[in-house]
Amino acid sequence: MIAEEIIERIASKTGKSIQEVVSEINKKQEKLGNILSFEVVALIYAKECGVKISDLMEKVEKKLYEVL
Repeated sequence: MIAEEIIERIASKTGKSIQEVVSEINKKQEKLGNILSFEVVALIYAKECGVKISDLMEKVEKKLYEVL
């Protein structure tokens, strides 16, 4: 799953636990009004943490189009 891959990268880069990362992403999602998917918010958070995400952008984009 794409979200799990993003979460693992964030945890690895930041030294936070998986649970901490998920909690931070959920908080950010709420702060943004819950209008973005979890994966999109996870990408935003990953970028803020300095995680390389360019290879994941296409995967997330494809998933978004599947939903639409």
